[in-house]
Amino acid sequence: METMIQSGYTDIERRLVAWAEQRPDVRAVVFQGSRSRKSNHPSYSQPDRWSDMDAYVLVDDTRPFLESTDWLAQLGTPWFSFAGQLPENCPEVTRYCLVFPGALQVDVIVVPVSYVMAELEEPTPDCVYIVQQGVRVAVDKMGLRDKKLCQLNAAPTLPPVSRRTPTEAEFHRTVNEFWFECAGVAKKLRRGEVWRGVALINTSLAAKSLLALVEWNAVATHGPTYNVWFDGRYLEWWADPARVERLRGVFAPYDREGAWTALLAIMDVFEELSIDTAARLRFSPPAATTREVRAWVARTHQDRTEAGDGRE
Repeated sequence: METMIQSGYTDIERRLVAWAEQRPDVRAVVFQGSRSRKSNHPSYSQPDRWSDMDAYVLVDDTRPFLESTDWLAQLGTPWFSFAGQLPENCPEVTRYCLVFPGALQVDVIVVPVSYVMAELEEPTPDCVYIVQQGVRVAVDKMGLRDKKLCQLNAAPTLPPVSRRTPTEAEFHRTVNEFWFECAGVAKKLRRGEVWRGVALINTSLAAKSLLALVEWNAVATHGPTYNVWFDGRYLEWWADPARVERLRGVFAPYDREGAWTALLAIMDVFEELSIDTAARLRFSPPAATTREVRAWVARTHQDRTEAGDGRE
């Protein structure tokens, strides 16, 4: 099965490269992500049968590629595809998402050359980090391989990239925002807004605030060059195993009692982690009043069957 999947991606890449070589308005094709990583990356981040493909197509003028998508047929016949702007502040950058038979997922991002020229010579830390996660230049009509940015990925070992820890103000804002949301979630669950309560637990509380704290704690523990990836990628490998074990109960199912259980669990984990992270970063501890919020949520949960709450 894995051989068939790899063969499928190889065929798609071959088609894309052959098409780009014949198009004078395509200046480069760059593959990014796990399928472009070298052995200098951790074993857990190496490509496997579940890895998708990300391809950046650098062009002088994006309009012909946005006005018509007929050129995507050169890659094969997908089950389906759709387009969306990426990022939001750069409307001329467009991402085409395609799923081919066998659930082969391919992202093709069309980028104007002018958008990347500044990054090529004086890359920002964020751009360096992205390149170091795996970049491979497959078509090069503009001397891309000679640029400083692309040379970073050719090194036999990865140079360290410092991950910025929060300022004390950012840390306390994140902590306070978490407890603010906890109070709101408790109210929604009492009212009977289970969908909204569950959504806030799993996104604002877990995937946003708690994840930020887990990352900051890991960097504070291991040093600024410790790789915590992004968006929770590979968290099960880079986070402390004891911390990972505690995360098991913090996501809520679509169930009122299950949501209450998750809310109480995530408050426990967050409080413990925020105190430890503040100490490691030499910040002042979280405000004592956050415990008042925690106690109020607990009481609200205990009193949920009180008379007069008709939706309970």
